[in-house]
Amino acid sequence: MVRWHRVLCILLRAVVLLIAIPVGLLLLCLMYFGLTSETVLVMVMLGEVYVLWISAEIALRETELARIDYAPVLLVKVSEDHSLSLHEKAEAVSCKLIILENKGEYTAYNVMFGILDSKTRKPLWDLITTHLKEPAHLPPNESIKLFSMGLEDFLKRGIILRIAYNDVLGEPCEIVFIKPPKVECFMLARGPIHLRRGLLLSAIEDLGLIVKLLRWQRIVAKLKESY
Repeated sequence: MVRWHRVLCILLRAVVLLIAIPVGLLLLCLMYFGLTSETVLVMVMLGEVYVLWISAEIALRETELARIDYAPVLLVKVSEDHSLSLHEKAEAVSCKLIILENKGEYTAYNVMFGILDSKTRKPLWDLITTHLKEPAHLPPNESIKLFSMGLEDFLKRGIILRIAYNDVLGEPCEIVFIKPPKVECFMLARGPIHLRRGLLLSAIEDLGLIVKLLRWQRIVAKLKESY
């Protein structure tokens, strides 16, 4: 279901940035100075400002995208904890071992992690046995043990796992995994690269998405009429 109030808010912001502000400035210039060479020069300069602004936002986005080529590919694996002895296994509850693997071509440096309850947003340090107690490097095609957790607590809780590290360029990165309750695997929730959408570039993209949405709504309406 489309949230039209949200769509209208996005449309209003895009219209203000792309249409209302430049048109308003041009009207003010025409009202006070008339259609003179100076007014035309102001129009040209305003257009150049917008072009340079959009170019800068595109350059920033391309810079962020270029970092993906040097980012490690981190995956979270869940397995049985076999570190207990036979005597300990007889008395202890079943545990899950959480392992971080690097499937990429570049090393992740100074790897650390944080763990939260997805519902309460409170840390779960008292429910786990930590194996990664200080920052560690994770080379390609290798893995490190993060923590172990009792099977009952692991299954009944939703978990947010935040992995912090530095890439080969020295930039700090963070990747977030989530595990819903009653599920035994982690899913990627947020990658390490966050594109800066900017103001003007995001406004242009939002207008394009709204146009596609309206076209899609028209197609859906025609299909409903045909049936």
